[in-house]
Amino acid sequence: LGKAKVNRLPVVDKDKNVVGIITRGDILRALAGYKEKK
Repeated sequence: LGKAKVNRLPVVDKDKNVVGIITRGDILRALAGYKEKK
């Protein structure tokens, strides 16, 4: 991926079909929510 900041990541299923896009913001929110639940 190099040094470029990735803001959008394709979400693929087991057949390598792109089923959606996840953003860096989505990941950060998910991590924040995960930490709060512990």
